[in-house]
Amino acid sequence: MRLKQPFLADRRRLQQRLREGLELACSLGKADTSKIAVMGFGFGGLCALDLARSETALNGVISFYGHFEEAPAVRNQDIQSKVLLLHGADDPIVPMQDLLVFSKNLTQNGVDWQAQIFGKTLHAFMNPSIQDPLAGVAYNARSANRAWVAASQFLKNDVFACEKN
Repeated sequence: MRLKQPFLADRRRLQQRLREGLELACSLGKADTSKIAVMGFGFGGLCALDLARSETALNGVISFYGHFEEAPAVRNQDIQSKVLLLHGADDPIVPMQDLLVFSKNLTQNGVDWQAQIFGKTLHAFMNPSIQDPLAGVAYNARSANRAWVAASQFLKNDVFACEKN
């Protein structure tokens, strides 16, 4: 938490760091820079969304139990990429109401988005080393598997399909 707090306090700084990381990855010569998708988990989900909010040319964004809040410097209206949200219905850290508000805002801003909600699923459901239901975080093998399948299909069928939508 101590390391991410400065970036939460200054989301423009976070976006700059994310763009620098993407530029470095693309400069390594191994990536097809015309086919870029990003994904993140929890805070990383917020990072993936903030990279999309920075008007960076991305084909797709996947947020696994990410945080959705905008900041004055980072707006959903700047998202140009397709978005997939994978979320636990019982997540107390990022409650369903936050997802509903966010999805409504994405729709209002013309973003191509979709979500998959997993029942009986808390925050951090992809991480097998986490099991603290009282804190609202717990691995859920079934939801993790379903989320990975959904992410793979999103990349294959929506983001990198031969035929552009």
